[in-house]
Amino acid sequence: MKTKKAIFTFFCCFLYYTASACDCVPSSLKQAFELSDYVVKVKVLEIKGSVRYDLSRKPIKPPYKYGNLPLLEVQKVYIGRLVDEEIELAATGSMCDYHFELGKEYVVLIVRFNGELVTSTCMYNFKPTNKEAMQEVLKLSKLE
Repeated sequence: MKTKKAIFTFFCCFLYYTASACDCVPSSLKQAFELSDYVVKVKVLEIKGSVRYDLSRKPIKPPYKYGNLPLLEVQKVYIGRLVDEEIELAATGSMCDYHFELGKEYVVLIVRFNGELVTSTCMYNFKPTNKEAMQEVLKLSKLE
């Protein structure tokens, strides 16, 4: 009986994990870089709160636990052309949303989706202190 309970518990945990996992298309920083419309170094100025709508403008049911809506100060552009010094990222309301920390700096890989600027955990965003990732971005953007 204990074996059946253990197997059932394992199976439930496995289903929960796979149901909440984020499937990523790019398998490396290089692939994410090549898929990006913009690669920028930013500082998080403000986090406007949790997502209440998905990118199709459909309401997401509470408790709105996935996704931050950051206001970012653009410090350096590696690829793409951005006119504004500050940008806002949209979120998808999914497990793939990237969560930012207020006041921190990041190198963010961004795509344009339905007219919105979006990133995700799949896009290999990182802090500029990650020297290996920074070197790869500089190499890929030919700024090294």
